[in-house]
Amino acid sequence: MLSYEWLKTEYVVIFFLIFGMISGVFLVAPLFSNRAFPLRVRVLVTLMLTLILFPLMPKPDLAFATASNLQFIALLMQEILLGVILGFIAYFTFYRDWE
Repeated sequence: MLSYEWLKTEYVVIFFLIFGMISGVFLVAPLFSNRAFPLRVRVLVTLMLTLILFPLMPKPDLAFATASNLQFIALLMQEILLGVILGFIAYFTFYRDWE
């Protein structure tokens, strides 16, 4: 019999939070933000990295189950912002002024 434990609200929230952070990094990271890197490939790589990292996350407590939609959106925006900051750090690390 199939187990649908991974479809619990807590796990779906964690999946989207991981996806948000990785997509924030890919927005501004040096290699992935290039126009030569197609959007479909970026989304696919982000989804694959999320699927790889998802089982490595610790099991959540029940606080996610009682979170409202507004709290979820705030958490998602926080993760995207953190990913963008990490992407900018990577961008400025590899930035080189050629002039």
